Parts: sequence; C-alpha cells; structure tokens
Amino acid sequence: MEVKTVCQIFISLVILIGCSSTDIERSDPAVLFDLMKSSISQKKVSPIDVRKLVTREIVEEAGDPILFVELKDGRNATLSLFPGENVLPVWLGVDGSTVTAKNGVLISTRGMGDDLMHSEYEKTFWGLSNPGKQYIKKYTYLVEDNQLVSEYFDCSFDLGENFSVINVFDRDFYVSMQVETCTGKNTDFRNSYWTEADGTVRRSRQFHSNKIGQLLLEIP
Repeated sequence: MEVKTVCQIFISLVILIGCSSTDIERSDPAVLFDLMKSSISQKKVSPIDVRKLVTREIVEEAGDPILFVELKDGRNATLSLFPGENVLPVWLGVDGSTVTAKNGVLISTRGMGDDLMHSEYEKTFWGLSNPGKQYIKKYTYLVEDNQLVSEYFDCSFDLGENFSVINVFDRDFYVSMQVETCTGKNTDFRNSYWTEADGTVRRSRQFHSNKIGQLLLEIP
C-alpha cells in the first residue's frame, strides 16, 4: 500500500475518533489502535484533540486537502474534501456531517443540529476588501418541522489590520487578522479572520448559530 494511501486512511480514522479520548502519545501505535477499536465499538470516552494525532508530516504525505473544525466545547475533527465536482467545496466527516466552506469562509453545515443551510459568504469576502463599510448578511437555518428561517445582520469589518505569523499544524503562515462585527434583531457576534495575501482565510472563528456558537476553522 502506498504511503499516501496509508496517510489518507489515518486521517479518516482520526476523523472517526475525533470525539473519543484518552491520554495519548503520537508515537504509540498500540494506543492509537486501542482508540480506533474503542471508537468502532462505540464505547463512551471523552473527547481528544485531533491535533495531537495529525502531524504536519501526515498532512503533507496525504496530499489531499483537509479542514480542521472545532466547536466551542473543544470537540474537534479533521474533515476531508468531498470527492467529485461540487459547486462549492464540501468537507465531509465519517459520521456523514458536512461543512461547506470556500477559502475558509463558512457557508453551510449539515448534521450538526440547528443546521446553517446557507450564509451569504460573498458578503464576507466583500467586507474583507472593504473595511469600515456596512452590509447586510443573511443566515438561513433549518428549524423544527423542517421550516427555513432567515436572520439578517448588519455587518462591517473593523478598520485596520493586525499582521502576524500563525502556526497551523506545525507550519507558519503570514496573515492579516480582521474582525467582522454583526448586529441582528436578537443576536450580536464578532467573527475573526486570519487571511493570507492570496485571500485564503487560513484560520477563522465564525458564528454558526445560537446553539452551536462559534466554529474554529483552520486549513492545514
């Protein structure tokens, strides 16, 4: 079996055990194997940080892009890009949940509860290029009885950028950090974006919903 294939399988297994846990060392195959068995048998264990499992070497050898997602309670996972042609990039977890994100900007989710069916992500890219200017952004959710409900927010990006170097899965990236402030009828929030010169949002903290809160997204 080629090394690339092995790494792809390992990353998939990391997604699978992303909500499982024990104290673990990267270099201990026996511990990893026990974790995998525990996850497959659906034993109840505590969450672990998949960043302790997926190294930069594994990311590079796998070759295929992945997306790191973390919830506000600390649960996290790496998702693989859904194969085939899609209108927008869809990132897939082994449990069937998906996150749609373009260049690191959140668009929608499925299988997370209180799912975000669509957000006007184009407005986010516009705002990143036009700090200080106001715009209205719509978020659409699936609620009880399969009803769609839309919420509207007045948003703008703060003036000024903070340039820095961030580390994502053991690799440094030179980015500018910008903050988006949004105000709605019942909810206010602030999103943070760490963006590279080519427009890729390498890291972000973005509002999902009142129930889920903010998501941390990273592109390793």
